[in-house]
Amino acid sequence: MQISTKGGDEPQWRSDGAELFYLALDGRLMATPIKPAADHQSIDVGQPVPLFGAQVGMVVRPILAGSYVASTDGQRFLVNRLLRDTGGTPLRVVLNWSAGQ
Repeated sequence: MQISTKGGDEPQWRSDGAELFYLALDGRLMATPIKPAADHQSIDVGQPVPLFGAQVGMVVRPILAGSYVASTDGQRFLVNRLLRDTGGTPLRVVLNWSAGQ
């Protein structure tokens, strides 16, 4: 059964199977309600609903893991997204810091 008519990427089920999340090609995170049909032999698929703009770029998309993960209830998301350069202080990583003491 087709969920999106415009394409998508990285589908993930909500833990109870009541929704299917995916990244639309325009960068929005979508949610599609799914429920068993009255005959219990098929499923009823609702209309996909945009949740928010995920702003996930191809540069940060991991090969084996997804760009986002949903909480078990589907109400919160952790998203690996691109940020604009804010001109902030660079991060310094000190290796073997205990050797200098």
